[in-house]
Amino acid sequence: MTKGYVNAVNKNHLYLIEEIFYPQKLEEIGNYTNENLLAKAIWYYLQSEGIKGFYYPLHEGNNDVVREKL
Repeated sequence: MTKGYVNAVNKNHLYLIEEIFYPQKLEEIGNYTNENLLAKAIWYYLQSEGIKGFYYPLHEGNNDVVREKL
């Protein structure tokens, strides 16, 4: 992602993100530019419904050889 630009995923799904995190302000939810707030919102919603899962908020390294890493 180009530094300083709004994350397109966040921009395209802003209303859904805000609806899930309501009444929190966007600044309290996370970094609108660098984070995938849609993924965070979906994970938050599923957790609130009692659905277990995992969510990796940070991108760490490349994912070229996933099978070997697993």
